[in-house]
Order: sequence, then structure tokens, then C-alpha cells
Amino acid sequence: MTDGPAVLATMICRKCQQEKPEADFYMQARDGYAPRRMTVCKVCHRARTAQSTQARRRRARETRQ
Repeated sequence: MTDGPAVLATMICRKCQQEKPEADFYMQARDGYAPRRMTVCKVCHRARTAQSTQARRRRARETRQ
């Protein structure tokens, strides 16, 4: 008995609009709800996180001066 090709589940990133495998999306745990995949892929999420970190550090530097 042979199985057909494996079908990978995919999602479309809301930021870059590219279709990617589910493994390219972080899991999001929420209190009282079942864990689910984020709607933004890992690459876009890391870019957004880096950008907000830089902005926060810049604001902190400005307030210290």
C-alpha cells in the first residue's frame, strides 16, 4: 500500500502576503483558549519585533538626556 504525496498545511502571512508552511508561523498561547498559529510569519514577526525594540531604545535614550 503506497500513500500519495504528503500534503503540508500552509498559511498566508498577513504582512508579506506569501503562502508558507505552518511551521513558518509561531504558536500563540492564550489563557483559556487552545494554542493557535500567529497570522504573521516568523520572518515578519522578527522584523516587527526588532523595529519596535529599536524605537523603544531610542525613546529611552531621549528621555534620559
